[in-house]
Amino acid sequence: MSGIIRQLDHGDERPGKRLRIQLHEVVEAQIADGHKWLVSSPFGGVIVAERWVDGLMDFVEKEADLQGTLPFDRPLDPESPPERVWYRQSYSISRRSTPWYVFFELLDEDNDGIIDTLHVVRIRHSAREGS
Repeated sequence: MSGIIRQLDHGDERPGKRLRIQLHEVVEAQIADGHKWLVSSPFGGVIVAERWVDGLMDFVEKEADLQGTLPFDRPLDPESPPERVWYRQSYSISRRSTPWYVFFELLDEDNDGIIDTLHVVRIRHSAREGS
């Protein structure tokens, strides 16, 4: 999937700074599928699809900034596995477009008691709710 997802800026790893960002391997495939779908959509095209991917990456980076400096409460994903806590945020390219959901978890990867990683576990178009 080279070329579609730009390299994310992982930021500073000190507490109070942007969290590291991890994309689950499934997410990269979901982004590629979303890009492909937008390219072929009558309301999309290459420019819209590329803007969607860039905006999605900006959205994830902004969430990592927010969660790293002053954690914000986010809606919990009711489909989270019992042993994990997943959050769900909606992302749209415009106010008129149907949102996509970005599901993520906050992790303490180095086991020092401080959340240091925003792990994106999946994305899904909101029209696929419940599927």
